[in-house]
Amino acid sequence: KEKIYLLVRKFIEIAEENPELIDYFLRVFLSNREVFQVDVKAFYVFRKL
Repeated sequence: KEKIYLLVRKFIEIAEENPELIDYFLRVFLSNREVFQVDVKAFYVFRKL
């Protein structure tokens, strides 16, 4: 859970500086949904952007 949280947190920091990477991240997320289903709460933070 903590690794996923850290991944999302780091992505948010990067996305604030480079918004064009959001599309890339979403493709990775959708391609690996089963990996990220471990803790959906971490991705709730992403939705608030």
